[in-house]
Amino acid sequence: MEHHVSESRAQMSMMGRAAQFAPFSALTGYGDSIAETARLTDKKIELSADEQDKVSRRLIYAIEKNLQVTVSYFKPDIKKKGGRYLTMSGYIKKVDEYSAELIFTDGFKIPVKDILAVDI
Repeated sequence: MEHHVSESRAQMSMMGRAAQFAPFSALTGYGDSIAETARLTDKKIELSADEQDKVSRRLIYAIEKNLQVTVSYFKPDIKKKGGRYLTMSGYIKKVDEYSAELIFTDGFKIPVKDILAVDI
C-alpha cells in the first residue's frame, strides 16, 4: 500500500513526531530532587589547637621562603549541609588578615578557617 499524505494538513516535523514518544514525567522536578538528595557531602573536620598551630607555622614558613605549597581545604556545599575536600597547589602571595583568606599568586583565595592541611 502507498503511504497516505493528507491534503488538508501539513506534514508533522521529525522533532514533533519524536516528541510523541518521549517519556512522560507526571512529577516535574522529582528526578532532580531525588538526584540532589542522593548526592553525598562530607562533614567538615574541626582541627585541634595543636593542628591549627602546625598549619599556621607551615604557612608562615612557606611565605617566608617563597615555597610552593599544596593546601587541602574544605569547600562548603551551597545547597545542603556539608561540603567536599579539595586541594590547591601554588605559591602563596599573602594572608589577608581582614578577610581571613589565603591568597595565591594566581588570585585564588581560600578561607583560613577551611584549611585542613598544608604540605610543602
